Amino acid sequence: MLGFLSSLFAGIGFSAVIPLLSLVISGPGADENMVTKYVVQVFELFRVPYSVTALIIFIIALFVFRALAMFLFSYVRAVVEYRYRMETIRDVF
Repeated sequence: MLGFLSSLFAGIGFSAVIPLLSLVISGPGADENMVTKYVVQVFELFRVPYSVTALIIFIIALFVFRALAMFLFSYVRAVVEYRYRMETIRDVF
């Protein structure tokens, strides 16, 4: 589950770069693609102004959430692996 979340955050983060480039190159209200329209809708849902600064913060937040999900995934995997090894060693000896 955490691996899926990590991949999801990474995909959304990379997709958010498209509206950022669109906004920087063409300005607001320029030719919007599907990804840009979804990002604008998310910003409107949370009443956040659609700007370069907000997009950069959004992208950074997504990658921070991805890093946290990856860390938790690695931690859980390490704990499960450790417990399995300890139980196996206890059973063998």
